[in-house]
Amino acid sequence: WDGRVTLAEGEEGAGSGHDRPGTSEVRMEGGPLRCWVVVGTPARVLRNWAALTGAPALPPAWALGPQHARWGFGSAAEVRRVVAGYRERGLPLSAVHLDIDHYDGHRVFTVDRERFPDLPGLAEELRG
Repeated sequence: WDGRVTLAEGEEGAGSGHDRPGTSEVRMEGGPLRCWVVVGTPARVLRNWAALTGAPALPPAWALGPQHARWGFGSAAEVRRVVAGYRERGLPLSAVHLDIDHYDGHRVFTVDRERFPDLPGLAEELRG
């Protein structure tokens, strides 16, 4: 929900300021704000957070393997050349990140169809 957080500094009273500490107020339009504070060592915090929210999902196996990324592949042929270089040298490769330097209307994850006319087909080809 939309909300508001108000923070106010404490005021010095009888010389130390401890008698008038700072304040904070949180107001949410849709209802009460529920939050948890977990303290302790990093291991304890992680254990308690996982107990509260559930364990995180494991990433896919390919995400843990060797990957290739660089700024701006010029064409599908260039991607094929790079992947072939890995294969020719017997080097492992789990993923190629196609940072193709193209933002259609400033949206991410768009494809320049002139340079990559069949991106799904290219991905399937490189998997083989």
